[in-house]
Amino acid sequence: MSNDMNISRIIIILLFSITFLLVGWITPVVYASQMPADSIVDVHDYEASNATVDDEYHKVCFERTVPNELVTDTVTEMFIVSEHGKRIEVNRQTSTELLEEGNITVVTERELPNDLRPGKYKYVTLIEVKLSNDRVTRTITVESNEFYITNSTEEKDYTEPRC
Repeated sequence: MSNDMNISRIIIILLFSITFLLVGWITPVVYASQMPADSIVDVHDYEASNATVDDEYHKVCFERTVPNELVTDTVTEMFIVSEHGKRIEVNRQTSTELLEEGNITVVTERELPNDLRPGKYKYVTLIEVKLSNDRVTRTITVESNEFYITNSTEEKDYTEPRC
């Protein structure tokens, strides 16, 4: 009888241990895959300045809040936006970035493609973050304001972004 009770105790201890390990392994993955995107990286006031077809660069700025330091793979796509709202990709840039913890205003000059046509454009940035020891990959999409590329002979709106 004593031998049966010892085996029962060992089985119960093993079941609790396995259950505890599974919960400890699965819970962070479930949380990381369901948590709101702005609790990972919150990008707001994403603005780009207007430019002309002859400009090589234009100013882009945004505010970024990161609760914990992250390494991300970032893809920034430039689209021309048609009158009907259809987006056509014009340019794509990829990079790996270290996002430092805190609220940071980022102001940068982004290179413009040489073959731009006049029109209304927008940036779409995809931020890919690996969480829970690389067991979960989250992609966060952020869109800029619409900005205009004009002919160099037209009057250019030099309004800078608010950042």
